[in-house]
Amino acid sequence: MSPAPLLQVDDVVVDYSRRRGSPAVDHVSLDIPRGRTLGLVGQSGCGKSSLARVIAGLAVPAEGAVRLGGAVLPTPRGRADATRIQMVFQDPGSALNPMHTVRRTLTELLLVHRKASDRRAATDRAVELLDLVGLGAAVLDARPRGLSGGQRQRVGIARALAVEPEVLIADEAVSALDVSVQAAVLNTLRDLGTRLGLTMLFISHDLAVTRYVSDELAVMHRGRIVERGLPDDVLRTPRHEYTRSLVAATPRMDGPALTAAEEGRPL
Repeated sequence: MSPAPLLQVDDVVVDYSRRRGSPAVDHVSLDIPRGRTLGLVGQSGCGKSSLARVIAGLAVPAEGAVRLGGAVLPTPRGRADATRIQMVFQDPGSALNPMHTVRRTLTELLLVHRKASDRRAATDRAVELLDLVGLGAAVLDARPRGLSGGQRQRVGIARALAVEPEVLIADEAVSALDVSVQAAVLNTLRDLGTRLGLTMLFISHDLAVTRYVSDELAVMHRGRIVERGLPDDVLRTPRHEYTRSLVAATPRMDGPALTAAEEGRPL
């Protein structure tokens, strides 16, 4: 029996302008079972990030609702509901305050959301979070400019986890990183999913990367979900014409890239 859905998106519409030919998100419904990762893939402009912002509470849909644990999340969301779904953004550089050390970034967040009783406890928890993402206390007093892209993205993941969310959204979280750095961050996300039982929505335009981290794949095209299934089923025997065109247009699905994914290794 499949796990019960934790996150449910019910008939969501995002329409930035009624004069457009079609909305950015066009009556999308999906669900993610507790502890599973859904990969959402599609080309730039298909509506993936718009949908993610609605799920995270950063945008209000024109229609539809987001449910967590069966209950509709309000719009706008209060502080308690806002922490339940967190995002890791595409650009780890712009997502972090360049003037703040890693220590300040994490400890202030922990204190504001009452995840630590005082600054000493907040620092201890910050170190635990950094250990969790493979960094450790050595980066506590570093600022973003003193970190590599991969390190900055790991700090972003630690920050998202600091408020103990039920759902983590990774929106193109590795697309700005070098391929070798992508591998490390992807492994971190997979490991966190297993160790913490996180429910995740992983958004990417890269089929091979999405396949590597996901339990299921959903394909988005022109604001709609056009196909969903197990990664191997979707990629080896795609049913929708758009999915077939994505697979055909992705060189990394051939040769060494596909072999790496099949052997359980990132690219």
